[in-house]
Order: sequence, then C-alpha cells, then structure tokens
Amino acid sequence: MWSDGALSQTINVTLAGTYTVTVSDASGCINSDDVVITVTPPPFLELGPNQTICAGTAVVLDAGAGNFNYLWNDGSTNQLYRLPLPVFIQLPLPTFLPVVKQPIMFLLL
Repeated sequence: MWSDGALSQTINVTLAGTYTVTVSDASGCINSDDVVITVTPPPFLELGPNQTICAGTAVVLDAGAGNFNYLWNDGSTNQLYRLPLPVFIQLPLPTFLPVVKQPIMFLLL
C-alpha cells in the first residue's frame, strides 16, 4: 500500500514529496521503502514578441544562455537560430477558357 492509500503496483507522481510503499507477502512478512521526489521548474524561455518582417529580412532568435539543450523545429541544436529568409514566389496565373453551354444574351440600356 502506498502512503496515499493506493493499493496498485504503481502510482503516478506529479507533486514533490516523500512517497512510501509497504508490501507484504503470503507469509505475512512486511517491508517498506520510500523515495523523495523533487520537482524542478522548467527553464525560463522568452523569444520576444511576434514579428512581421519583409522579404529578405534576416531574423535571429536567441533562446538564452545557460546550461541547456536546445532543439529547434528544423532539428538544429544551437542557442541562436537564424530563420530562413522569407521568399515570395510569383506563380503564373492559369489560363481558363470559358465553356459556354447556352447562348448568353446581353441587354444594353
């Protein structure tokens, strides 16, 4: 039995504290053990405000110095991340030819 009264083989722990489990076997022998869980807060991270940039403008994001491991969305692992330059591509407009199934009548006033 766990210190919170749970009778399961495992418990999910989300809070800091000391957790104790007591077990007994068919012969009535009893033993217990405990573990101290410490919850560490996540590191502070601030990339700054959202930005609107023009094509060809470089932006470098800084995740902050510290003894951290970094992982950006492209798989790079540096503290600084240079965004790819935004590029606008002009696509040709498709040409559509209308298909007329019935005569169209225009009324001129």
